[in-house]
Amino acid sequence: DAVLVIGSNVRKEAPLLAHRLRKAALKGGAVMFLNPRRYELLFPVAAYLNVAAVEMVATLAAVLKATGKPVPAHLKTLVAAQKPSAEHEQLATKLADGTHKSVLLGHLTLSHPAYADIRALAAAVADATGATLGYISYGANSAGASLAGALPHRLPGGSNSETAGLDAQRMLAEPRKAYLLMGLEPELDCWDSAGAVAALKAAQGVVMITPFVTDAMREYASVLLPACAFGETSGTFVNAEGRWQSFTGMARPRGESRPAWKILRVLGNLSGLEGFDYVSSEEIRDELQTLVAKVAPDNTFHGTRQIAAQAAGKSLRRIAETPIHAVDALVRRSHVLQQTRDALDAGCIAISPADAKKLGVSDSDHVAARYNGTRVALPARIDDGVHAGEVWLAAGIAATAGFGPCHADIELEKA
Repeated sequence: DAVLVIGSNVRKEAPLLAHRLRKAALKGGAVMFLNPRRYELLFPVAAYLNVAAVEMVATLAAVLKATGKPVPAHLKTLVAAQKPSAEHEQLATKLADGTHKSVLLGHLTLSHPAYADIRALAAAVADATGATLGYISYGANSAGASLAGALPHRLPGGSNSETAGLDAQRMLAEPRKAYLLMGLEPELDCWDSAGAVAALKAAQGVVMITPFVTDAMREYASVLLPACAFGETSGTFVNAEGRWQSFTGMARPRGESRPAWKILRVLGNLSGLEGFDYVSSEEIRDELQTLVAKVAPDNTFHGTRQIAAQAAGKSLRRIAETPIHAVDALVRRSHVLQQTRDALDAGCIAISPADAKKLGVSDSDHVAARYNGTRVALPARIDDGVHAGEVWLAAGIAATAGFGPCHADIELEKA
């Protein structure tokens, strides 16, 4: 009956979900958005709050206040300071109406520096309106990785680990002597690509399990182990709904490449570790299914940390999203996909009309973005849906490889 999508270009992040939202909207459901940019949507939208990325926390707090429901103690100070507008009240009312309701967090929220705060507020809005909280997860198998315990503080099935390891960002911010990377192009895939590459170059050893080899990899990798692409091996994905989807290899591995799970098994054997005696991917899948058999999907939020509204910066702020045809190593290497409008549009720097006027640039004029000694020059695109002070510069593409964090203060000038 009602859906609030927070921080998502849903048509490009999850096209099948966008199709479901369209079907709901055409049947009278209220599909609403809170986004840091205006996107083209091919269905009726009941409400669209387009606010600057730095204002998303305060805006969501205003929506929570507009519900008129009791507010969790850790959010009271922030929420009390808000003055809901008619738009906030309309959105809150529509979300509260009906029986089936969802609040969904998209990729622009997941990569936001204030993600934890936005999630806390989204959970409170969901509770206040009787909606369920959900996530538009990255990639095809984020839910599967979480179920398997591929998190520094979790075990299979989501149970707490007695000892917590480092998350990826801390591994790079607090450099390790050695790294093992699997299916990763750090200069394209990491939130802070410049920091990731710097950490790898400073390491004593970097082992990469990868289907592809690039000149960039040769600069920091000590050992390259050839792995199959996903279509050349059997495996299982668990999608955002929790559906297990198994498949077999569609083609023979090329050359000396091997399925990545087999490479990991051999590395485990050579390291003298227990639990690396599997003979098939199905055996691994079956063991995991047994371990998580009694686990039920649950997005209940338990945080109690005090949060505050973000302060607007004085510099231009880079915001990055990854284009649909740059999300992984396979689609990046598809010549045909790189000729689509989505791919071509990604090769521009989108700015607001106000910032374009300050810089003295017009559409298609080249502008240069600078961050910590790196420079990227691309055509400008003036976009009414972009906020003053924010610069949209895509991640995951060759033109911005190794540029810097997905959210960072940058300098912009006419090239």
